[in-house]
Amino acid sequence: MFTRSQYLNNECSHNDFYRQFVTEEIIRVVDYAFHDNIIKSTDAHFNDIPLFRWDKLSVIVPFTKHMKELGYCNSLSSRVCVLKQAARIIKEKV
Repeated sequence: MFTRSQYLNNECSHNDFYRQFVTEEIIRVVDYAFHDNIIKSTDAHFNDIPLFRWDKLSVIVPFTKHMKELGYCNSLSSRVCVLKQAARIIKEKV
């Protein structure tokens, strides 16, 4: 697992850092909420899905304690990054 310090020192990518927090449960929730939007998305960062929808979903998704253990806060923006990593996993499977 990558720590926040490693992430800030560019020892791992943004995607690698946030992907480590993605669980099967998060993938299921994101897939249920956004499946068609993810498949149709043409933006590498899924910015064609409105941010308020990501924010809303991030409030109800259960996140692991690993974020705090690795020195990262469980903020709204970090939750959205995790959700978007789940979306990338979903899109890769299609």
